[in-house]
Amino acid sequence: MPKNRKTYHNVMNKIIYTLIICATIGCSNNRYLLADKTNGNTYLCKFIDKSVKDGKTTNKPLLVIDGLAYKYDDLSKKKIQIAKADIIDMVCLPIDSKEAGIYGNIGKNGVVLIITNKIRGKSETGSENKILFLIDGKQIEQSEYDMLIPENIESMEVLKEKKDIKKYTKESYDGVVIITLKKK
Repeated sequence: MPKNRKTYHNVMNKIIYTLIICATIGCSNNRYLLADKTNGNTYLCKFIDKSVKDGKTTNKPLLVIDGLAYKYDDLSKKKIQIAKADIIDMVCLPIDSKEAGIYGNIGKNGVVLIITNKIRGKSETGSENKILFLIDGKQIEQSEYDMLIPENIESMEVLKEKKDIKKYTKESYDGVVIITLKKK
């Protein structure tokens, strides 16, 4: 009998220990870990956990990083190559919202938009990237872009291909950020 009781306590201790670990980790899915080597790697996990708690997304939202969409399943093969310091802003587009609807069926679990400083970073030649910012079809300066309130943004698209950029300007740009504001 004491041997069974000891086994029972060992099993219960392991179960309790496992539950405590799971509860403290929060975002238990390492698909949303950032490239940081420190605690910053859980920054996105914490953001997603909060959006799940607030009922805005499921625990498998679509990530849109600088205009590129990453489905949950894609992240099992490809890790997120940004660090916390790279993130300028993150916005959650809630489940069943009009904003998340622009992503169709892949946005059904909610969408997390992430804007990084990589879009404004150095080009391959080492010079500063030249970005064209458009809001509702009007060109704006980067300083105006920096002052945008994320909640006022209906959608955002980032173009990096030269052929796509040429549709919006004849000047030499490294990228175009097209922003549509919510109608008031």
